[in-house]
Amino acid sequence: MRSALWHLQRRALTEKEVRDRLGRKVKRAAAAHGDNEAAAAWVDSVVERLRSSLLVNDSTVAVARVEGARRLGKSKRRITQDLRQRGVSADDVAAAFAGDVGDAGDAAAAAAFVARKKLLTKDPQKALAALARQGFSYSIAKKALESGDGA
Repeated sequence: MRSALWHLQRRALTEKEVRDRLGRKVKRAAAAHGDNEAAAAWVDSVVERLRSSLLVNDSTVAVARVEGARRLGKSKRRITQDLRQRGVSADDVAAAFAGDVGDAGDAAAAAAFVARKKLLTKDPQKALAALARQGFSYSIAKKALESGDGA
């Protein structure tokens, strides 16, 4: 429990991330002290206690990560992929994007990415490629570069 709380003090984690970190700790302990069959049950009970006390809440983590990633200029596609890898359910991901209306969120994120990476000073084809690698569609990337907001 102390280890889980220490990790949660550093940053908000999803349930899967807490399980993974505690699982790695159990594996290290098993390698040093021998295997313990009850360890998996301990991890489950710790995660359940954290979930019931709302210290682990995937939906709030998803909302916070979406807001932060949007400020950094990440696309909805890229953020969704990251959240799914962190173990957030599809429903929680959809709820985190509830504030986005159409392509407005992606357009603003693309403009932020253009400004942050100073893409207007670079070759247009390379700038488009950089936006495409970030998960923006061609139309959104083109509009972000044509608007000139990133200077």
